[in-house]
Amino acid sequence: MRIARPLVTCLGNPDRGDDGFGPQVAERLSQTRLVDADVVWHRGDALALIELWQGRVHVVVVDAVLSARPTGVLLHMDVSSDPIPQEMRSASTHALGAGAAIELARTLGRLPARIDVVAACACSFELGSELRPELAQQVEVACQWVAGLVGANVAFARTPV
Repeated sequence: MRIARPLVTCLGNPDRGDDGFGPQVAERLSQTRLVDADVVWHRGDALALIELWQGRVHVVVVDAVLSARPTGVLLHMDVSSDPIPQEMRSASTHALGAGAAIELARTLGRLPARIDVVAACACSFELGSELRPELAQQVEVACQWVAGLVGANVAFARTPV
């Protein structure tokens, strides 16, 4: 069965610094009652993600990634047909990570027809640390990007950090 309603999968662990970006985006999207998509927060286990995506036509993945780019830079990639960039494939606090889950799903023929990634460049994943201000300031922007990707007409107001 194909599920046309998009699924927004926000990955991360709120207790691991910048890895809390995904959970914050999920919380903010849930507060808006984004009616055009299902929004879930997930810890990011690759095999569990593939099961979660089963049958979906469109998935948006939101995650913080370790990158050489400046902290807080947001990236959008449509990885439906092209392999995910190498910098996104490294292991993360989610065991194999979102990049590995996407490429494994592609190999198994279980990748959704459309899969978008909204990634926040991050640098701090220590247990017990807080989300860096550079990422906290990007939560609203990421929400707006996600709303655009799923076709929702939702305005997000920047909240004080």
